[in-house]
Amino acid sequence: MNESGYRYVETYRGDTLQSIALREMGNAGRWAEIADLNNLLPPFITDDEAAASDRVILTGSNLAVPGYPTTLTIDETEVHGVDLALDKRGDIQSEHGDFAVISGVQNLSGALARRVIIEKRSRWFNPEYGCWVRELLGEKAGPGRLGLAAFYVKSSLLEDDRVESVLSCHAYDQGDALRVEAVIQPVSMQQITVEVLV
Repeated sequence: MNESGYRYVETYRGDTLQSIALREMGNAGRWAEIADLNNLLPPFITDDEAAASDRVILTGSNLAVPGYPTTLTIDETEVHGVDLALDKRGDIQSEHGDFAVISGVQNLSGALARRVIIEKRSRWFNPEYGCWVRELLGEKAGPGRLGLAAFYVKSSLLEDDRVESVLSCHAYDQGDALRVEAVIQPVSMQQITVEVLV
């Protein structure tokens, strides 16, 4: 990338500005930025040498595309979403006469806890959502049950696209229930701990 904020990429046979924008910028809809930056007119890219000009480039030529940002800022609300705030029973909370909402990491924590609590195959329209850990309730207590519980929870947490990795996951017997603690590395780079009583 040069100081002007753009870099050069090679064009290939069959390329369109949309395909280049998708490949180089991650969004085909940003093709107009490339056209503007290079002062191009339709058909923008051609395989025909006779049709090439200073406003229509020949396949194989280099093309300027906007460069990568030098610093990356992450909007955790955008990454982790916004949802209705629920109490411990799962009822919607209200705030100032309207539905209360949670966002960012707080929303992610709640969503991951719900994923663990909900039994897999219990949702008609999304049977893969949830966790198998409830299958272990009523089983004989012991290290095998706890290890399997931790495995089920870790597997379930990793199914969420917002989770980069599960750094640790432990299950503990708590009477007739299981208590699970997991340290999560979300894609936003702020570690969180999720605690759930199943």
